Amino acid sequence: MITDVNVLDRTADEMDREEIIGQFADGLWNDNGASLAELHFGCNADQIEWDDKDFSHMEFVPAVTVAINIAEITEGRFDRATCETLHRLFFVGPHHPAIKRSLMKALAYERERVAQETPSEEFLSKIRKHLLVARMGVQANFRAEFEEFMLLARNLRQEGLFSR
Repeated sequence: MITDVNVLDRTADEMDREEIIGQFADGLWNDNGASLAELHFGCNADQIEWDDKDFSHMEFVPAVTVAINIAEITEGRFDRATCETLHRLFFVGPHHPAIKRSLMKALAYERERVAQETPSEEFLSKIRKHLLVARMGVQANFRAEFEEFMLLARNLRQEGLFSR
């Protein structure tokens, strides 16, 4: 018997959007170790599209896309990242709940925009806002992960277990 009220309160649409986000996570995780300088992502009503370059070469382009430049979000420390690292920054770091909420909202607004069947700048700006919040969460996760790594390295150096 399910006793978790949150599970009972979830709608089919919410569960569907969570599945779409899960497919995005799986896609990043299962990529063949590609090293990316940029990640472009955006949402259609039924999936989150992503690529290592803009979407101009694709047949179906999301109405709103956001780019993550690795050198920019890592503040120049790195110029490339693997898909596995990007998966970690989206779905494992301390800000991953906020990123997931933002992706859920962006998908909801995209679905509403498509259902309206008329272009709406209001929907597009809300989708962009939530995708940008997700992007900021990825950058915040990098900062948190990097600071944790630097603290660990400093402690290991002090113990003589790590050197530059």
